[in-house]
Amino acid sequence: MSKQRSSQANGLEAYHQRQREAMYARIDETMQSMREQQITITKKALAEELNVQEKTLYSPYIKEYLLNFVEFNPALQEEKLDKANSETLKQECDLLKLKNRELAVKNKELTAELKKAKDKNVALNQKYELILGEYQAKEGAKIIPK
Repeated sequence: MSKQRSSQANGLEAYHQRQREAMYARIDETMQSMREQQITITKKALAEELNVQEKTLYSPYIKEYLLNFVEFNPALQEEKLDKANSETLKQECDLLKLKNRELAVKNKELTAELKKAKDKNVALNQKYELILGEYQAKEGAKIIPK
């Protein structure tokens, strides 16, 4: 009789394990479907989609299984946020480096333009002083102040 109870217990245990596996598969499918449909994932919404009572999701084996999903595991949420923040910061850093390079090139161009303008200004001042000096020599009036 104990062998019969043992085999019944094993059979019952196997049955419950199959039921759990089936529920896990349904949860996986439903979670994927909800993500694709962009439905806010909560235990209540999940229970409705699974067509089960919400308290079913609080059974120990399902509760533990749900911890595999970011929506139900605060530690995974923080990890996901940290990873997202890290990636965002890396992208921003890369963008800033690119802008810095572009601005460095623009700075070189503007510096070269400024040098040309200063050189032209010096040349024009020299030309102006020569013309003024010639005029002063002809007229005898001192125009250029010292």
